[in-house]
Amino acid sequence: MRGVLLRIVLAILTIYHLGIGVVSVLSADLTARFAKWFYGLDAEVGPAFVYMLKALGMYAIFTGILSAVCFIDPRRYRAVGIALVVLLVLRCLTRVLAYDTLEAAFGVSWTRNLTNVALMLLWAAVIVVCLPREATASEPATTTDADPPTT
Repeated sequence: MRGVLLRIVLAILTIYHLGIGVVSVLSADLTARFAKWFYGLDAEVGPAFVYMLKALGMYAIFTGILSAVCFIDPRRYRAVGIALVVLLVLRCLTRVLAYDTLEAAFGVSWTRNLTNVALMLLWAAVIVVCLPREATASEPATTTDADPPTT
């Protein structure tokens, strides 16, 4: 059950980050509409916003790829899962500690902000609880085509 829950969260993170990343790179207006609906952000789309949005979109694509890698083999890429948890927690801390800036820049309400923080913390908690532990010396290691043959 834990493995299924982990894969659901990793799939959500993969789809979300790849989707928002591609949209951010291709359409600032569509991204601003999505951000208004999902995050409650009221963004003014101008040249600076468009430029920064493209860079953030590329980071989102990168994060989506890492989520997909962890989805494929959570035990082997456990470190990637831990990195995703760190990213989610840092995003939560930023949303709480820099809330005044977030509210002033984008008009996000405290309630909406905390809802998004809770969602990210839930995802992080699922990853922490459900991420498989590393294989120990007593457990057989999984082999791949890249492993050298034993004699």
